[in-house]
Parts: sequence; structure tokens; C-alpha cells
Amino acid sequence: AMLLSTGESLVSFSFFEIRSALQSHALRGVASAPLQLASLVPLFVALVCVGAKESLYRLTYAVGKRYGSQSLIANAHHHRSDMLSSIAAALGIVGTLAGVPWLEPLAVFVVGGLVLRVGLQTLLTVRIKMPQMPALRPARS
Repeated sequence: AMLLSTGESLVSFSFFEIRSALQSHALRGVASAPLQLASLVPLFVALVCVGAKESLYRLTYAVGKRYGSQSLIANAHHHRSDMLSSIAAALGIVGTLAGVPWLEPLAVFVVGGLVLRVGLQTLLTVRIKMPQMPALRPARS
């Protein structure tokens, strides 16, 4: 439920931010500040995260397949989701650096959609597997 709530909040927040950015951008036109080296650090970090998370995905998935571990395969897919979130973050940073104000809220929208997707997958997995699990009984004293 926490993932679903977070995803919904990100999506709704980004929707209003995109609308606001488009309105203000249309009113004042494009105005960008000079690019400085320090402003490239977040972009560099996001791109390093993309590479690291994709590497972790490939390694974890291969090990999960080799040993038949559904838990490792599921963890690999979470690495892939994190990688996609890092790509969205990098695009948002590029948009900010390029003076495109609606690109950052669009990236938040994409990340919110990914969080919603993971939340729904988790909910469905739990709902499907719960009937298969034995009922928990309180311990007797």
C-alpha cells in the first residue's frame, strides 16, 4: 500500500508541475543560465547509477537463472526498475540544464509510474500466493 500511495502522489504531483511548467514556459520563453561544471555532477551520478544498476541486473539475473532462484530473479527486476528510474532522473536533469522546465516533472511522472507498477506487482504477487500459504496460528503458552 505504501508503494501505491507513493506512486500515486508522484504521478499527481508531476501532472500539476508539468502543467505549471508549460504555462510559465509559454509566458516567459526560454531562459537558461550558463552551464557550470558543478551542475553536471548530478547528471554524472545519475548516469553512473544507470550503468551500475544495469550491471547488477545482468549479474543478479544470471545467477538467479543459474541456481533457479526466483528471489534473485525478482531482485534483478528491481535493479532494472531502479535503472529505469535513473534514466528518468538523468532526463529530468538534462531538461533542467537545457532550460526545458517540463522535462523534470515528466521524469517524476515516469518514476511515479514505475513505483505504481512495482506496487501493483507486489500486491498481485501477495494476493496470488497468500491462499497457498498455511494459516498462521498463535503460539500456545
